[in-house]
Amino acid sequence: MTPVGCPMADLKSKIASSGFRGELRLGEPMANHTTFKIGGPADVFAVPAGEGDLALLAREAQSAGLSLLVVGDGSNLLVRDGGIRGVVVSLARFDGIEPLSSNGPNGQHGAFRVGAGVKYQRLAYRMAEEGFTGIEFAVRIPGTVGGALVMNAGTPEGELKDVLLAAAFIFPDGSRRILLKEDLGLGYRSSRLPAGGIATTIDVLLAKGSPDEIRGRMDRLASERRSKQPQGVSNAGSVYKNPPGDFAGRLIEAAGFKGRRVGGAEVSPVHANFIVNAGGARAADVLALMEEIERTVAERFGIRLEREIRVVGEG
Repeated sequence: MTPVGCPMADLKSKIASSGFRGELRLGEPMANHTTFKIGGPADVFAVPAGEGDLALLAREAQSAGLSLLVVGDGSNLLVRDGGIRGVVVSLARFDGIEPLSSNGPNGQHGAFRVGAGVKYQRLAYRMAEEGFTGIEFAVRIPGTVGGALVMNAGTPEGELKDVLLAAAFIFPDGSRRILLKEDLGLGYRSSRLPAGGIATTIDVLLAKGSPDEIRGRMDRLASERRSKQPQGVSNAGSVYKNPPGDFAGRLIEAAGFKGRRVGGAEVSPVHANFIVNAGGARAADVLALMEEIERTVAERFGIRLEREIRVVGEG
């Protein structure tokens, strides 16, 4: 129970009384909201119903001097055991996919507006159903469209920037702006999104294709990834970016870490660039394993691995 007069309870009450639509929870375990199934509590966990509610939440958090962290479905994310101070925002209700236009002879291309909370691979399957090609690569990539924008998520077959047109953002003062792809600094598993901006939708442009051929490509990619990645065990996706001209998984395996375990955290026996929650893992276990990997790879190969997963919260 949260005591009366608690600043977070006061903030929740203020937000709730201001017309905010959505969910507000205090002390929400982040283990319930990460694919690692790891993480301490968030002071406030909010699920706004729409852009107006997000803008209200952002203004109130800024006015209270609180940090605001947006999470998708919690992939590529490790929350420390002490949890997260401030406000955590889920965009789960930003889950719409709507056509904007078709152009070219016989509608050979189509533009779509996609909510930041849409699962990335759900978008790929929906576009396949509609007969649009260009985003098949997203099959079996975890996470949401918003997270995919932050990371410019992709594979050797393609990445988000290949189909992106623009993105809409809500800012801490409650304002809304649309920025073109060229303004977002998208690179290999990276972006330079505007400071403080929260992406709410993206616009993509895809080419018309044969649904059967598109699904065939997706089925082949999904089969390949299932055979190379851990299945049925909680993880956060690839832990490290591939260094130029090499593969993080190869380096980690060559350093002798495949199958290595600290507490409940284990380097996957299937693919060494995945750390899995083998049972009861804490964030401290994962971090200890990561630090050992990074130190050993640097000593043996002279390569400093760059983390792909984000580590947030307090220890």
